[in-house]
Amino acid sequence: MKNRILYPILIALLSTQAFGLDLTQQQAQTEPQMRIGALPFPFFIYSRADDDLGQHSYLESKKEEDRGLIYTCRGGFIDIAHLRTGSDYTAFYVSKIKEAIKNGSKEMALKAQGPSSIIAKLPHLNLNEDEIIETAQYMAHNILTWHEFTTWYGWSALKIKNAEKMSGFSYEDIYSHLIGIEAAGRALKNKKLSYDQAMTVELDKMLNQENGELERVSRKLTKKITKSVKGEFYKRRSIFTYFLYKQTNIGKKSDTLSPLLVTNDSVSGCQSTQERKAHFFGENKGLVSIEIKPKIKQAKKILKDAGSTDGKIIIERDYETLIEAVERDILNYYDRNALLQY
Repeated sequence: MKNRILYPILIALLSTQAFGLDLTQQQAQTEPQMRIGALPFPFFIYSRADDDLGQHSYLESKKEEDRGLIYTCRGGFIDIAHLRTGSDYTAFYVSKIKEAIKNGSKEMALKAQGPSSIIAKLPHLNLNEDEIIETAQYMAHNILTWHEFTTWYGWSALKIKNAEKMSGFSYEDIYSHLIGIEAAGRALKNKKLSYDQAMTVELDKMLNQENGELERVSRKLTKKITKSVKGEFYKRRSIFTYFLYKQTNIGKKSDTLSPLLVTNDSVSGCQSTQERKAHFFGENKGLVSIEIKPKIKQAKKILKDAGSTDGKIIIERDYETLIEAVERDILNYYDRNALLQY
């Protein structure tokens, strides 16, 4: 009788030690919060603090003192909102995967930013710690990329057609996601700190102005650098601004992503302009398959461009074809130099 009581407790304790500290129960039951992003144009939101990013907060964005756009010598422009979103979705999906494993379920119903039905299928439930985190990172990267697809095709949270098209596949978004996803992977392996505490530590290691891995520059220099690439990275037409570059590397043609770096005299304050490549967590090892049924007005166009005949987008099957369609559209919308090479 004693063994029947003690054995499950022992297993639970060992599992907790093996997987480190996860999200709290309240966090795990709550979809990651929406955060206000930025665009690398002079009139959009810039990072307010020069030193650090404040306290990461999964549930309460008001605790996060710093928000907006920063420039880093090794990572180019970083959108802090997209970075934090990449981190939190990774942590959220880790919780969902562990819940599925606990319940013996091989399917998970997920949500995304924008109306879609998403099912993640787990063919194997005997995943170790590293596999769970890597699977969650893969899910976060690809499902956040789905938001880039939907906004490019015209869907907008503002319910105004094409209102967010300009931001779809902007050159800092996917790289920002990947930096956040990488930070979350580190934070989730920290066995001493809570997720929010560990994320705060990891982001400081990456982005601290003094000795961060990405070599963040000051707010003043970020503004100078952003203004210096007018006509090169972006330009104005009347009151409208649009990108001259788009980043469509989603990991289907390359297993790394190199940031777009500024190379003019405005970056003389950078100690190093050596690029930092972010590794994709998308080389799927058969640990998960993701199916998306779009529920937006542009669904028929998306499905047609992806070559899907079954009413759904299967990431592993359709993303490469869909990104090729987006690239053709970008070339028609902008010009032949708009796509960053990878």
